[in-house]
Amino acid sequence: RVESFSHSPTVVGGCLLITAAILITTRYAEGKRQVLSYGAFFLIGVAQGVAVLPGISRSGSTIAAAMLLGMGGTAAFRFSFLLSMPAIAGAVVLKLGNAEAWRSLGWNALVAGTVAFLSGYIALKLLRRVVVGGYFWAFSLYLIPVGAGLLLWSTLE
Repeated sequence: RVESFSHSPTVVGGCLLITAAILITTRYAEGKRQVLSYGAFFLIGVAQGVAVLPGISRSGSTIAAAMLLGMGGTAAFRFSFLLSMPAIAGAVVLKLGNAEAWRSLGWNALVAGTVAFLSGYIALKLLRRVVVGGYFWAFSLYLIPVGAGLLLWSTLE
């Protein structure tokens, strides 16, 4: 199962380096196409599917794929966000189905949920600014040392 990969620093480190490489390529994306083909949308969906691997960013891979296939930064960000809605809705439905979990929630959960929503909103605003500004590739500057560090650590174990 895919979840078992999350316990392997080698897999996570390698996937972080793959994400870094994907993000670096966005530096060269031109974003001149107004309309993408069905094939391009399929490839963006494949990028989202690959993101089940630990260390592969879902938003990073879908935004990068959209940009590399010709979408501008603003459109790629919006499309990636819309593409995440079914997955998020599905996860919420699965969690809401657990009535026992709902009974145990109290004010702490409400406060935590509110803080999570607000911090997520702020993070999305900042991410949008970075993508539209053409600096999406800069996240790779963080991913490369972390991924390489995990690979090094896994060899020393």
